[in-house]
Amino acid sequence: GHGGSGKTTFAEGVLFASGVVNRFGKVEEGNTVSDYHKDEVEKQLSINSSLMNTVWKGSDGSTKKLNIIDTPGFMDFVGEVKAGLRVTDTALILVDAFKGIEVGTESSFMMTNDYENNVIFLVNKLDTENADFDHTASLIQDSFGSRVAVVQFPVNQGTNFDAVVDVIRMKLLRFNNDGKGEYTEEDIPPALMDKAKEYHQKFVEVVAEEDEELLNKFFEEGANLTDEEIDFGLKKGMRERKLFPVFCISAEKNIGTRDVLDFISNYTESPMDKPAEIGHSPNSEEP
Repeated sequence: GHGGSGKTTFAEGVLFASGVVNRFGKVEEGNTVSDYHKDEVEKQLSINSSLMNTVWKGSDGSTKKLNIIDTPGFMDFVGEVKAGLRVTDTALILVDAFKGIEVGTESSFMMTNDYENNVIFLVNKLDTENADFDHTASLIQDSFGSRVAVVQFPVNQGTNFDAVVDVIRMKLLRFNNDGKGEYTEEDIPPALMDKAKEYHQKFVEVVAEEDEELLNKFFEEGANLTDEEIDFGLKKGMRERKLFPVFCISAEKNIGTRDVLDFISNYTESPMDKPAEIGHSPNSEEP
């Protein structure tokens, strides 16, 4: 993502939510795990890529080890981003909910094409006064195509932001404001149901496009795919780069982090899902 979009803060939230650290560090206080170099602390921005890891038990019950690389956002350090994407399976691209698509956003996405990463968009800073999710989501879809699918939209974006509607589960998720990222599920209120159904229909359509059998069922029965069919289409779409989901977060308040970690654990690729890499001698094209 672009510089200042919240990558380091989100990484800190992941470590805090998963219990790796017992305090939520702040970039402006110079005490985050990933921005440890003295120049990064002084300038309050990432210069080097940082490697971290944690474990997470997804909603399917399986425990996964997650390796995290926090990359710089400014174009001066683009080599660090390329190196990070080369060895990772999934790219989380953060987008500012007020500023929208920036140069770093487009550059990051283009580099994922080179390395065929799974891609998840995180619309961040929804807790800020001028946040505009609908406009930002529209910009993401216009910039990166029909494979972009909104899976969450905010209930109350702005300074009181603490809830989203998840259109996969068709539930409202209300987050605690204690920084731990925990949430409870509620029924979607009637005033938001039409919007939720519209996004759900669009999401299921993108998922169904990944498989001819699902697509035929979608045209015959609308959005009435089973949970198993949606899971199958999600995994296939992510791994073939035919689905780019959009999530809602506030990295500063650690809102949305746990749901993103569940999604990564359940649906994105691991190294075990890919064929072995073939190395090349620097002086030869032969393996």
